[in-house]
Amino acid sequence: MPHKLLVNDYNSIIKDGLEAEILNPAGKTARQICQYFFNIASEHADEQEKKYLWIIEKRIKEGNLSKIIRERVAKRAQKTTFDQAILSIYSELAKCVSDNKPYF
Repeated sequence: MPHKLLVNDYNSIIKDGLEAEILNPAGKTARQICQYFFNIASEHADEQEKKYLWIIEKRIKEGNLSKIIRERVAKRAQKTTFDQAILSIYSELAKCVSDNKPYF
């Protein structure tokens, strides 16, 4: 694809995440393109790689990490202050990183 179109798609994805409308023959949204590449990866992954594909599939279905963090902070902020909500969510995220586990 021409560089200008790729830049436009990139900017759309930054703004709208997986819901971004993009110009690609394999799909109309970033989510569709991710699913397209996921399907290819699934077909060609070796057994070791296949163990981790569920994580990618879940991210495609439920949203990227920034979307999940934003939603959880907003939800937690309904019960506490915004600052406390951010600290709480990022503490959970740091624990996942420390434990080498995905954040869901």
